[in-house]
Amino acid sequence: PSWANTVLAMGFFDAIWPNMITGFGDAKSRRRLGDIMNHAKLYLLTQVDMAGAKVSESNAINELAMWHVIGDPTLEIWTENPNPNLLPEDFTLEQGDNSATLTYAIDGAIVTAYQVDPASNEFMAIGRAPVVDGQAKIEYFQRPMSDAQVILTVSAENAVSRRLTVRTATLTTGEVPDSTIP
Repeated sequence: PSWANTVLAMGFFDAIWPNMITGFGDAKSRRRLGDIMNHAKLYLLTQVDMAGAKVSESNAINELAMWHVIGDPTLEIWTENPNPNLLPEDFTLEQGDNSATLTYAIDGAIVTAYQVDPASNEFMAIGRAPVVDGQAKIEYFQRPMSDAQVILTVSAENAVSRRLTVRTATLTTGEVPDSTIP
């Protein structure tokens, strides 16, 4: 069903560059793979049996079932060369039982806190927050394990993500250990 594929592809491009299709969606650019996929599928559904689109209901249903994001749907694409947008390593951190506050220079960057479970060696996300006015208040949605270090990563639009090395941290309460990440 090449018309359905064409319409889906148009939806992919419109998700990233929202002015491509007039009259569909909002002006927000989507960069996460899952959001791009959902936007394209919604656009496909708006074109079923429309004059000139030539997308039948059965072809649209087949396309919806066939296309998936394999892997992390929150993975973001770059639309510009990421090399000039290096994220700095400098930050300060205060850790507590249920949250951490990170001071960081890049507003809009997203900070993710995770740990590696010593028993299973699996990664476990424990919190995520954007940097607003120089600070990210990470409310843990899962209590950190006391026997594993908290690892931080930072990402931003069109920038290479980086792991932040926790050198010194002020423990305000609780058992979250000070750590150095190799």
